[in-house]
Amino acid sequence: MTTEYRDGFKVLTEDNWLEPDDVATHGVIFTDDGRLEPITGNRWVQRFMTPQLLPSVPDEVQRLFEIARSAMAYGYFFYPLFTLAEDQLYRVVEAAVTIKFLSMRLGSEGVPFKRKIQRLIEEGIILATEEVRWLAVVDLRNAVSHPKDYHLVTPITVLRNLCRITGLINLLFP
Repeated sequence: MTTEYRDGFKVLTEDNWLEPDDVATHGVIFTDDGRLEPITGNRWVQRFMTPQLLPSVPDEVQRLFEIARSAMAYGYFFYPLFTLAEDQLYRVVEAAVTIKFLSMRLGSEGVPFKRKIQRLIEEGIILATEEVRWLAVVDLRNAVSHPKDYHLVTPITVLRNLCRITGLINLLFP
């Protein structure tokens, strides 16, 4: 069966919705012994399930994180899910910042995301040396929350950002 693609992504049908997206199956990985091998769905799942939040991260954030991370794994079947899941990940980190901000009694929930981060820096919760990384997250969250058109990101980019965001959230809740 030939899968139809339109505007750069798979057109879902009853017959192909459980089939890997052709675009997602063209990736390769280095094996432990240095060989290149095609990446399988199982390997994608392993890679996306590896980054873990610390047990000290609040349950609300844990649940949001699991939804975003699991959707990333399903990008193997519908490539745009990689992007949607990464977009959601920026909202997860915003939720983590808000929970930390409110728990420290630094202000109300209506304070803008960027200002919450600045207050957490002022209080020493976020290291000043990490400010550039955190402000980049604000910019990325803003960009994905107010899109002008769709965009696609590669699974490896999504995985790299998943690892970075996991680390940032873990730093909020040591």
